Amino acid sequence: MPVMDGYRATEAIRQAPGFSDLPIIAMTDTLWSVTGRSVSLPV
Repeated sequence: MPVMDGYRATEAIRQAPGFSDLPIIAMTDTLWSVTGRSVSLPV
């Protein structure tokens, strides 16, 4: 994403009023391994 990455987008959505419980499904077109950062986010 040109403005922010998925981690920052998820944090922004979680902080927005009324969206703290919104389910977020993350998809990517590249292969990546699960990191501590991705596991720790309440997605």
